[in-house]
Amino acid sequence: MKIQSFNTATGIYRFELDQLEADWHAHPAMEVIVAFDASLQIEIGDTLYKDVAFAIIDANIRHKVSAQNKVLVWMVEGTVQSLQAFYQYWDLTLEHGVYVQQTLIDEKRSNEWLASCQSAKQFAKAIDPRVQLCLDYFQKKEIRYTDMMKALQVQTHLSESRLSHLFKKEMGLSLKKYLVWSRLRETIQYVLSEEVNLYEAGLRSGFFDQAHLSKAFKQMLGLSPSTVYNSRMIQE
Repeated sequence: MKIQSFNTATGIYRFELDQLEADWHAHPAMEVIVAFDASLQIEIGDTLYKDVAFAIIDANIRHKVSAQNKVLVWMVEGTVQSLQAFYQYWDLTLEHGVYVQQTLIDEKRSNEWLASCQSAKQFAKAIDPRVQLCLDYFQKKEIRYTDMMKALQVQTHLSESRLSHLFKKEMGLSLKKYLVWSRLRETIQYVLSEEVNLYEAGLRSGFFDQAHLSKAFKQMLGLSPSTVYNSRMIQE
């Protein structure tokens, strides 16, 4: 796996893989995949999409993907509203949370599509300030859910259930699941910036142990940590 861009500040990540084999998973980011030989397969629910050359998968959609040859993958974070506005702007109709194209596209066209993902950020509408407080809190190191909730309840004057409901409405998933996502991002960032191994990076990011880290990887990325780390992640 080659990590071409990994920016937790912008929430935009780009990867290049020689092949892709990800089991069932879901994450709070739109996923864009380009397969230059149209060998991509995507499963969502009971629906199987075969011979796909280009796909957009909405955030928080549980899916399974595979490709035997090179693919480019972008992941773009956003609110529920901003991503929907993005799809409408590009006149994309998603069925079952996915848009697929079987026609091959050249690298120039794929770069145009991929570059357009960055514009998803321009569709971001004003986030409820209480949700923004939550997102800001996730930037802190070594946070624990109980401590986070206590602090946020004081700042927002909302109960845990009300705050969680508000957060899920805007971000598409619960605070607990987003905390796991933020720890995964932080783990990968540590590996890239500080050249520590994946297990040590996971402990720094708040995972309890290797099993906890492995479970999070599989649930949100469909991959085992060893698969990712053994691929010798490289950032350009």
